[in-house]
Amino acid sequence: MFPDQTEKYSMFLEVMKDFKNRRIDTVDLIAKVKDLFKGHPSLILGLNSFLPKSYKIILNDDDEAPQRKTNDFDQAISLVNKIKERLGNGHEYKSFLHIFYMHRDGRKGIKEVYQEVIKYIFNLDT
Repeated sequence: MFPDQTEKYSMFLEVMKDFKNRRIDTVDLIAKVKDLFKGHPSLILGLNSFLPKSYKIILNDDDEAPQRKTNDFDQAISLVNKIKERLGNGHEYKSFLHIFYMHRDGRKGIKEVYQEVIKYIFNLDT
């Protein structure tokens, strides 16, 4: 996301290391990540995958990029994060990802992906 700003990655790693070593708490972690990735809501919201549900990040208008339109990538990340939240990191989530990798590699069409996700992941018949 920041190919010309490698210091952002280094700062992010430092924040995560501080959190891991308990030099900062969850509230401080969220504040630092929001500041570091200001204007990039998908990166900020991506942290939700690693936080307890009681600390879920919800962005306000100040956190959003000015006049930013949601693109396909942001929507895809949001979908994957929601499914990961629902399914956890277990077999169902890995199966879900495998189905999408097969689509990405051209081995499955979108209709087949939809049917498999419904059938195998959500245990519904189409």
